Amino acid sequence: MSRYVLHQITSHVSNYYMYNQIVGINGYTPVVNGGYVLKNMPFERFFPRTSFSDDLKRIRKKYPISLIHAHFGGLGAKSAPYAKKYKLPLITHFRGGDGSNDSKVRSSLQEKYKHLATEGTLFLPVCKAFIPMMEDLGLPRDKIEVLYGGIDISQFKFIQREFDTKEKFRICFVGKTSPKKGLLDLIEAFHKLNQHFANLELRLISSMPRGDQDRDEYKKIVNLIHKYELIDKVVFRFDVNNKELHNELHKAHLFCHPSCTVNGNIEGIPNAIKEAMATGLPSVSTNHAGIPELIQNNYNGFLVPENDHRALADALAKLIEDSALCETFAARGREMVEERFDLEKQLKIQKKIYDSLFR
Repeated sequence: MSRYVLHQITSHVSNYYMYNQIVGINGYTPVVNGGYVLKNMPFERFFPRTSFSDDLKRIRKKYPISLIHAHFGGLGAKSAPYAKKYKLPLITHFRGGDGSNDSKVRSSLQEKYKHLATEGTLFLPVCKAFIPMMEDLGLPRDKIEVLYGGIDISQFKFIQREFDTKEKFRICFVGKTSPKKGLLDLIEAFHKLNQHFANLELRLISSMPRGDQDRDEYKKIVNLIHKYELIDKVVFRFDVNNKELHNELHKAHLFCHPSCTVNGNIEGIPNAIKEAMATGLPSVSTNHAGIPELIQNNYNGFLVPENDHRALADALAKLIEDSALCETFAARGREMVEERFDLEKQLKIQKKIYDSLFR
């Protein structure tokens, strides 16, 4: 017998990682409450959000909801009173942006999550690094269980690359132009590398900047590119489809994602790094949030301090100069993704978590 799960989302689901966590759990039928639905990620049972109270009444009249799964901390806080009212278990996902390293922000979050801490059944951070922060927010440790975001590794083919090439050597980044992605540091590092290596190209695969913060950051990035006269060396590509993304990853030789904390805002484990490593791209990133749970420094990639473009350049240079090390990191990176971040494995773990609530 299938149970109905009410999934509380933000305005919409914009990536397949969360989409699979909603539709991919055997034995559980998703009912989704949010802003709107993208055509390429449809939901059979979708209710546009008006208000939590009215929406839940309408949904419960049509479907016997057994569980609420809120996909961000704020949605969990808003769902808590209704989980209590209707005696429903409440699972809350904690993703990048749900917490903060800023003491003032954290103080307001402690108040925000106060009722969630008592009414919530389980809290699922996307990485172990979030656990101390969540405890500091007042969430009980015995209710916290890590659930990594998985990728469909069958869609990311491992590629044998020619690292010792005299042709164009490509460094790739995939992600938004938001400040916490660290692109200004990457441009600084690339400028330093370009002074020593003649055949480099930096390819930045992103989405068109849509918020004020991302647009402002994009302008700073472009200005820095022009300042260092890198316009012929740095290529921006926006809103590529999956086939184009795979082609970009396959053509690249290295991957770099220098995440950093900005005004207390942190990431979890960027899925872009998982995808790159799955294709066999040696990767360089930072000691940020949960990234060390994916990249083990000097074993399957390099990690450098946040906001240190000199260390970033040095790490990339080591890989550019050492094809054997690239091959080692490539193989070990794929192994790590298969072992810990495989979508199929993570969905099975999520199903076990659901099942545990109904024993």
